[in-house]
Amino acid sequence: MPADDITQLLKRTPASGARVLARAAFESVLARRCAAPSPDGRASFALLLLRLRCNGDSQQMFRSGGPTDAVRDAIQRIAVVLNRADCLTDCRNNEIAVLIDHASQPALVMLAARRVFEAVGADERIMQAQIGAALAGGDTVLLESMLRAVDRACDEAAFAAERVAFADQRVLGSAHETLVPGLRRALASNALALVYQPQYDLRCGQWTAMEALIRWPDAPAGQPVDASTLVDLAERHGIIEGLTDFVLNTALRHARHCQMAGLRMRVAINLSPSSLTDALLPDRVAQALQTWDVAADQVVFEVTENSIVQDAAAATRVMCQIAELG
Repeated sequence: MPADDITQLLKRTPASGARVLARAAFESVLARRCAAPSPDGRASFALLLLRLRCNGDSQQMFRSGGPTDAVRDAIQRIAVVLNRADCLTDCRNNEIAVLIDHASQPALVMLAARRVFEAVGADERIMQAQIGAALAGGDTVLLESMLRAVDRACDEAAFAAERVAFADQRVLGSAHETLVPGLRRALASNALALVYQPQYDLRCGQWTAMEALIRWPDAPAGQPVDASTLVDLAERHGIIEGLTDFVLNTALRHARHCQMAGLRMRVAINLSPSSLTDALLPDRVAQALQTWDVAADQVVFEVTENSIVQDAAAATRVMCQIAELG
């Protein structure tokens, strides 16, 4: 888009709307954000990629200057519905990149993506709009990983019912990626641990439930690792099944010990989104219940916070099968 067009868009952007940047300025902002870790270690920003594609007879319109008008109009509409801390720019091939600032939860990023989609309001008789979204990790982020993740999500959005797709996992920084070999060893040697957040019922004066929380006591020095990062790494590197089995069996073993000591408490176990679509999970749950002699009604499964389930139908089937265990 010509510099004059950017200038005009900047003038039209409301004080409460997102900043419209020239492509070079946007790339500079994105590079700085990727290189700067979040102070609290949480995810701090997200990248959206909006792709506009022509349909059928509209190809002639796109060849005759239509794309520039379509992109310009889309940028104007998007800028209005976002915050001033956010920014966006046009890309090649009828694409618009949007940086969402202060984004720490996938659900909030997906909400912003849907808001962008609604703002564009594309008439599918003329063109198709699709959006990919990727959430950065809390540490420094590999710019290439961020770009690959959002581009892949945008490709997947073409087949999504809502034309919006989220990258499978957060884009983790290089510092966290170095933890993977140690995490594999810790999992293989049972060096991970569970701690519990108990629930006390004031009405009956008893402990009634406990939530299992994964911890890595001997994580590399200087690199504290929270539970969400452990799950992210496990999903990205194909060890989420092992991590889920460790949590499941350890939690049920501890629940059995509590029962033998006269404490009958429900145990809550968090499941990652990918675990919810694992067709073999119900069988592994049934085996663990039998191994540790724990009644099914004493176990509660919860989806990890700030997560989005990609395949709702598969997740529903898995959860129904688990529910049938009792």
